[in-house]
Amino acid sequence: MSAGVIGVFFPSRIVREPAYLALKDLCIRGKHVLKSPRRGAVLLSLILMCYFEAVSRRETAFSILSDKLMRISATIITLNEEMRLARCLESIQGIADEIIVVDSESVDNTREIAESHGARVFCRQWTNYSDQKNFASRQASHDWILSLDADECLSSSLREALVALKKGNSLAEAYAFRRLAFYLGRWIYHSGWYPDYKTRLYLKEKAHWEGQFVHETLVVDGRISRIEADLLHYTCESVSAHARSVERYTTLAAQDLWTLGRRSTFPILLGSALGAFMKGYLLERGFLDGMQGCLIATFAGYYNFLKYAKLWELERKKPEDRRKLANRK
Repeated sequence: MSAGVIGVFFPSRIVREPAYLALKDLCIRGKHVLKSPRRGAVLLSLILMCYFEAVSRRETAFSILSDKLMRISATIITLNEEMRLARCLESIQGIADEIIVVDSESVDNTREIAESHGARVFCRQWTNYSDQKNFASRQASHDWILSLDADECLSSSLREALVALKKGNSLAEAYAFRRLAFYLGRWIYHSGWYPDYKTRLYLKEKAHWEGQFVHETLVVDGRISRIEADLLHYTCESVSAHARSVERYTTLAAQDLWTLGRRSTFPILLGSALGAFMKGYLLERGFLDGMQGCLIATFAGYYNFLKYAKLWELERKKPEDRRKLANRK
């Protein structure tokens, strides 16, 4: 075996190691080195040393590379979501390296469904949206958080984009996705509902959720990049469900306005309702979404009307009654 031949079998870094240099010297010193059993044993030992050194370096390089890959913890807050949670969890398989579900004392099979999909489940009394989501982030083992709602799931294009992102180098502290809503049997591409970018993937040390009652906001200390792929949102499955949602969220929104010092007047009450309908149906081309677009615009107007009506009602309550209402979750 010549010195030139053995160099073929080892990477460039190994040729500078003492074991390799000794092996090379031994090969150069004579063509008949293997005629001596002792020298043959030495030669074999050196070959093995070089081999294991090469393997060790390869494993170390792989370990370093693995540490640099993006690891994602998916977080989901839930309350009685047995009908929708499985679809969400199935869509993040192979994307999320860990799943965290924070459940607000569901009385259905939400927690069992989460556990069956490998999630770590925490049962926690409801506080508010921001606090629940921040709690979920703190339970995560990885640096990157993928925050989803139970009625959302990743599209195939978004899955592909996230797989590519995990393999590359992140250039931002957070990423926003387009959110596409499925409403009463139709995908909504107008009405102010699309593209509706939502920042859902972020470094937990660089972002946190804010908002006391409703419309929680992710505050990011750093750059937010956009991923041009859809996060699918399976929103209200019926008109009655939409009405119940408006009833619940307008109560929270009125409380939020009250804490900000806002007050309701007759022009605001009617003007905001009419303005919301005109904006959604005409300016944001809700008419292109058919009957669903008309319903969305109408509910948007009703939402504003009810929000300011409840704010007006809150103003008329006694101070102790307002405190009780503000403490309702």
